[in-house]
Amino acid sequence: MEATGPYFLGLAIFLTDRDIKVSVVNPLMIKNYCKAKMSRVKTDQVDARLIADYALKMHADLQVWKPRPVNTRSIRQLNTVREMLLKQINQVENQNHAFSLDEQACEAALRINDQSLTFMRDSLKKVERKLDELAKEEYGDLIKRISTIPGVGRATAILLCVLTDGFTRFESHQQLSTYIGIAPSPYQSGTSVKGKGHISKMGAGYVRKQLYMCAYSASRYNPACGNLYKRLRSKGKPHKVAQIAVAHKLVRQVFEVAMTNSVYDEKKALAA
Repeated sequence: MEATGPYFLGLAIFLTDRDIKVSVVNPLMIKNYCKAKMSRVKTDQVDARLIADYALKMHADLQVWKPRPVNTRSIRQLNTVREMLLKQINQVENQNHAFSLDEQACEAALRINDQSLTFMRDSLKKVERKLDELAKEEYGDLIKRISTIPGVGRATAILLCVLTDGFTRFESHQQLSTYIGIAPSPYQSGTSVKGKGHISKMGAGYVRKQLYMCAYSASRYNPACGNLYKRLRSKGKPHKVAQIAVAHKLVRQVFEVAMTNSVYDEKKALAA
């Protein structure tokens, strides 16, 4: 079955509890398969047949799905609530700023927004406390080791552990970078026509944003990242391109620390 947000989960757990093997596939894989089959019809019946056909042909490569532990699911849900609250707080703050530009702004509207902000900020603190508590139980040592990397704070370490289920979902730093959306995606057609490269934004936009922020700090305090940033800028690369490259290098460092059960090693990072 496709990983259709929260909708597949109930059925997948139901079947797994009854010892029925389940494989959950990224919708992008099915979409690309449909394109390869040149299928243009989009109905539930056609989609179901294509998914069944994909499962039949790719059976040997499909992995058996296992439900995440309850604690891990709680961490992911709390993180979703955290992201929602941050977004809503930003929206209301922007709205208040827009209202304040009006000399005759409605006081009732401003007051209600202020009350909403107070409630959401209090809720955010509670969510972050609980998230930190559960993340410490589940990924305590991993978070501590990742946080030794200059430029990567505890909040980012927790975020990456949540995204990767403790670095069990991805086999390489390239896969993780591609999923986050900071991996370069070159374009070339034939032997002579080469288009402008771009980053591949497959998902996890909120993590991408967090890593951009980390890249600013890493450019200053992480020697390997700082050297990379200076080298790219000296070659005339735009600031944003250099920052994305730094974020990509940070992911590589994080993956190395996570998968080798080690802490940040500056000499090793500079040699990489």
